[in-house]
Amino acid sequence: MVLIITDRIDLTTNITLDWLSFYKKKFIVCTEPITISFDNLSEIIFNFENLKIHLKDITSVWFRRNRLRINYSDFQNDTEDFKRYHSITKMYIENYVNYIFTYKIKTLGNPFRIDLNKLEVLSIASQVGLTIPRSIIVNNKEDLKKFFQNTPLITKLLFPINTKYKDKDLNFLTQEVDLELINDSFSFSFFQEKIEKKYEIRTFYLAGQFFSKAIFSQRDEQTKIDYRNYNYKKPNREVPFKLPHNIKTKIRRVMEILNLNTGSIDLILNEQNQFVFLEINPVGQFSDMSYNCKYVLEKEIAKFL
Repeated sequence: MVLIITDRIDLTTNITLDWLSFYKKKFIVCTEPITISFDNLSEIIFNFENLKIHLKDITSVWFRRNRLRINYSDFQNDTEDFKRYHSITKMYIENYVNYIFTYKIKTLGNPFRIDLNKLEVLSIASQVGLTIPRSIIVNNKEDLKKFFQNTPLITKLLFPINTKYKDKDLNFLTQEVDLELINDSFSFSFFQEKIEKKYEIRTFYLAGQFFSKAIFSQRDEQTKIDYRNYNYKKPNREVPFKLPHNIKTKIRRVMEILNLNTGSIDLILNEQNQFVFLEINPVGQFSDMSYNCKYVLEKEIAKFL
């Protein structure tokens, strides 16, 4: 049986369920936060909506969305030793659960990697040989100027905070920044050099496979900085794209280091024909790619599961 942990409303999940039905594969869908408990370390139980499912009855798990919780109370007692080493006990339990989902059962997605540290990901990408934008977290204009030396800048929020720039609310989309309009001091913010691009590339990674598209966002002022500022009246042209072998090898290494076997990866092809790595979304948005590029990714996920 396939266990799918997701949200109540997720079109991608629903289409994948249709394919699982087509392949006559039994499945159960959890749309509430799911808790793991233990009869003993060899017997893990998934608890949700008054149901209990034993790990031994599950053939694969898809951590599409939602959260995984561990019931640490199964190991609690009132001894002084336990109270003293509680944090160490939690760490061992988390490591054990991570080990189970990595090596003992077929799993798509990593419940312990839902919230990635963007700076960590960029650092790993650089270490394996990918080109990344120059980046900094800073809280004042002087240091920002010293670091970039009049280079065009963009910013993207790392956390959901109430921040304004030019009287507009900043959001998680990329926005260009005029240094002269920034206050001398501000809350710590994330800045990158602006990359002049030929086009953007979105890649969906699935257990070592790459499904990519090129997005011609430069031709529209509304989408020029970030194609997710969608122009619904005149959408960007999107076409299937094949990444070079050396870029795929490096991205595959990044995913291995992060212990991720799926996710959406954003890159840019700059005007010097270099591939510039931007970020990874471990949840993975791919429904538009599945439809526009005829990849039928929901079918591929169902086959994997």
